[in-house]
Amino acid sequence: MKSILVVGIAQATFMAALLVGKKGRSIAVILLFFWLLVMAAIQFYYLCIFYSLIPIPETVFVYWSVLPLLASPLYFLYVKSITGYGINWKKAGLHLLPVGVLIAALVWLELAQHEIHLESGFVMSHTAPWFGYYYGYLYAIVPIVYITWSLILVHRFKKHLLHNQSTISPFEMKWLEIWVAAALVSFLLSFPAVYLAAHYQLFELSLSYKLVGLLNTIYIFALSYFGFRKTSLFTDLAIRDTETTNTKTYEKSGLATYEMARIANKMTDHLKQQKPYLNPHLTLRDLSEALDLSTHHLSQMLNQHLHISFYKLINQHRVNEAKERIKSGNYAHQTLLSIGLDAGFNSKATFNKAFKEITGHTPVAFQKKNERK
Repeated sequence: MKSILVVGIAQATFMAALLVGKKGRSIAVILLFFWLLVMAAIQFYYLCIFYSLIPIPETVFVYWSVLPLLASPLYFLYVKSITGYGINWKKAGLHLLPVGVLIAALVWLELAQHEIHLESGFVMSHTAPWFGYYYGYLYAIVPIVYITWSLILVHRFKKHLLHNQSTISPFEMKWLEIWVAAALVSFLLSFPAVYLAAHYQLFELSLSYKLVGLLNTIYIFALSYFGFRKTSLFTDLAIRDTETTNTKTYEKSGLATYEMARIANKMTDHLKQQKPYLNPHLTLRDLSEALDLSTHHLSQMLNQHLHISFYKLINQHRVNEAKERIKSGNYAHQTLLSIGLDAGFNSKATFNKAFKEITGHTPVAFQKKNERK
């Protein structure tokens, strides 16, 4: 177990060092840097507590134990920043409230001359037993709130992309969705273990904290894996040209049904004649400007009149374009990938996925089926 904690510390420190050396560091990168340092410090805390490597006063470790309450808000602020929602720095200090409350409680206990100490990494007080019983709930409430909040942000971000971008893969947050979901799984494994050990003594409390240390190390390695594979890990992904899609947003727009039908016909003609969907970076704003419309009215028409997302609409046209080219002998010299890219898709993966979803066949199967006719 000692080696696992050491590896976690080394990996977190290594990733933080990589972020320091990165040019043009964004707010998201800075937040991720501090989160990694906090995680390394938490792992070091477990290492010292359970293996007594360094003779540090117990009081230091008592206050050191509040770090998990700092990791959760840093984690959330990173997710918020990378999904482009922006951070209100005037209110950001509120995220330090749980840490401040716990530190204030510890200071009060000391000033009131209550004895506090560590038992297997758990802060206890024989003269104020209520503290040891209740303070642990803070370590449950804070992470679950921030993890849930992060999942909501990622889900909302992906939903916005569907209604504003025609190509999602460069902005796709699948890795982040998995990473946040993994945090939830890690919490659901670790907290019950700590709770059962602390309140029911089903097993050693130190064993439950070692489980937390193990899960932390695995989680840090997961971040490293996605970090090396996904460059968006180090980028602020601003939500551009965003239109919300709920009904209340359109209540005051004043756009009548017949006007939406007119906009739909105008858009359909433009898509057929100008084929703007061949541009892989086409956005809702691009199309609205070409039609001399507001993004709000175009978004309302798509959602309330055609009942389709911008992403799906554009990809339907791209798939139809690819189908026509596959069936035409004029493009026999091109590969399927080349046809897909020329139709507006930006990668083989997005082309194959959209083609299969819309036609029920892969591009290869569709081509073979067409050759037999």
